[in-house]
Amino acid sequence: MFDLHRARQMLVVVFLGTIVLVAIEFPFRQLMNQRAQIARTALALQTVESHNTILQHDIASLSKTSTILSIAHQEYGLVQPGQRSYVILPNANAKQNMNPLTALAIPAEVLGATSGSTTTASASHSASRPSGPLWSRVLRRLEFWR
Repeated sequence: MFDLHRARQMLVVVFLGTIVLVAIEFPFRQLMNQRAQIARTALALQTVESHNTILQHDIASLSKTSTILSIAHQEYGLVQPGQRSYVILPNANAKQNMNPLTALAIPAEVLGATSGSTTTASASHSASRPSGPLWSRVLRRLEFWR
């Protein structure tokens, strides 16, 4: 009888302890999530404030006449009245400091401007459904391997 009574007490204590742990755990987890969110928001705020400082500096420099003249000359090729502007082109063989997007000419075949047999053959080949083993179809798809 004593053991049954003691077992019931232990069961009640374990049950109440579980309820207390669950009741404490949910707010604690929420608190920890909120702290992590505050830390992320503080980091984002610091980033935005540093970017804002840089933009404020840019705004202040744009109010100076020398900055405006420099931008007008560098980006638009404008000069003061009475001045002459000279454009010095780089050597034709010099490949350094060139814009990689404009340095290479795009072949006309890629643009589809010509109607050659290679263009129509490749177009009809890509339009047809590939057949054969898996790896040969994969290799046909990867054109840069050819």
